[in-house]
Amino acid sequence: MDRLAAYHRLMEEHGIPLRPEWIRESSGFGYTSAFRTTQDWLAATASFPKAVLAQSDDIAFGLIHALQQNGVRIPEDVSVIGFDDINFARLFSPTLTTIRQDRQSIGETSARLLIDFMGHGNGKGTTVDRIPVELVVRTSTCAPHP
Repeated sequence: MDRLAAYHRLMEEHGIPLRPEWIRESSGFGYTSAFRTTQDWLAATASFPKAVLAQSDDIAFGLIHALQQNGVRIPEDVSVIGFDDINFARLFSPTLTTIRQDRQSIGETSARLLIDFMGHGNGKGTTVDRIPVELVVRTSTCAPHP
């Protein structure tokens, strides 16, 4: 929900009209469901966004594969960004631009929250800091062309 809210906020801040039809949910967070969802999306639309931010790298891989099977060039026609920076992201073709998360910090924060919750019994008073992320630019993205 935070990512969707950020999308809406950033589109508005940059004066880009919101296109609700460009927000797609697949039946899962994996390659196969993303592939199928993208195939259905392509069949149902005449226009496709110039860039897509996927909820995970696995989703980005399924999306890219479906786009390529339909003659869409990555990144020339559509830039794709994943989320996670799994090891395969730098081996995929094209190499995947992605958002890297600090997995160790996520694990430490999760453990601290669990311990705090167990100690307080209700989770009240427990605070969560946002864990910073990093954009890792690879070859699945490029500057948009007219």
